[in-house]
Amino acid sequence: MKKLLLLISYLCLSLLLQAQVIKTVNITAGGLSTALTDVTNLTITGTIDARDFKTMRDNMPNLAIVDLSGANIVAYTGSEGTTYSTTYPANEIPVSAFFRSGAFSGKTTLTSFVYPSSATSIGDNAFSNCTGLSGALTIPASVTKIGNSAFSRCQKLASVTISNGVTSIGESAFSECSRLASVTIPSSVTSIGSRTFESCSSLTSVTIPSSVTSIESRAFSQCSSLTSVTLSEGLTMIGSEAFSNCSSLTSVTIPSSVTTIGSSAFYYCNSLTSVTIPSSVTTIGSSAFYYCNSLTSVT
Repeated sequence: MKKLLLLISYLCLSLLLQAQVIKTVNITAGGLSTALTDVTNLTITGTIDARDFKTMRDNMPNLAIVDLSGANIVAYTGSEGTTYSTTYPANEIPVSAFFRSGAFSGKTTLTSFVYPSSATSIGDNAFSNCTGLSGALTIPASVTKIGNSAFSRCQKLASVTISNGVTSIGESAFSECSRLASVTIPSSVTSIGSRTFESCSSLTSVTIPSSVTSIESRAFSQCSSLTSVTLSEGLTMIGSEAFSNCSSLTSVTIPSSVTTIGSSAFYYCNSLTSVTIPSSVTTIGSSAFYYCNSLTSVT
């Protein structure tokens, strides 16, 4: 009987040791200890910089939940940051914060991230290949810039809400987010970069606000579930291959502010049945509607 009780006690102790480890730490920039290898949930207050993001990325293998709401990101100059760069500005989630470019791998254990209230930009590749990030993502109102490939290949993200204040969305920012079904683009955005939502194969509809003047090349290419696109007055240019291979898109109305439709802009949209092109358009690029083999009406 005693042996059985000892065995049960041992098993219970083992389960406790395997449970989540939650810590709150107050640090000075660069001071996040590399000994925190057992931490799964981390709340940080105080100041941090690119060196601390490197520690979270490389030396905390079980890290899943990060809360920086009480932290401030300060500038750092040196060689111990997250990339080969030596200059990291204040209030920016650093370039490659949770992405190791050499190994082309993201921090797959990361499931949740709370931004500092003072964050103004998200660096290039900051969360690229973080395949554990899931559910709804909200970019806070303090952020004005989303860097290139910032959330590319975050394949479990279901929705993205970009708060009013963001003016720039970088190239491939959300490309290959294969479960992304909805996105809210605010009226502060003026341009949608190349490949921004490329291969978001679950995206079903998108509304482009009137503040956007250009949709760059391949911005929505290969969004195979996209059935509805609302283009607002104010848009002047639809880039090359912008909506190519959007095989579920059935109709599109080009606003009267558009002057240029790029080459292969709607290439292989083979469910497209009607297109209205306004008199403002002066250039339609080669193969703009090539292989739209369901197209029966063009104005």
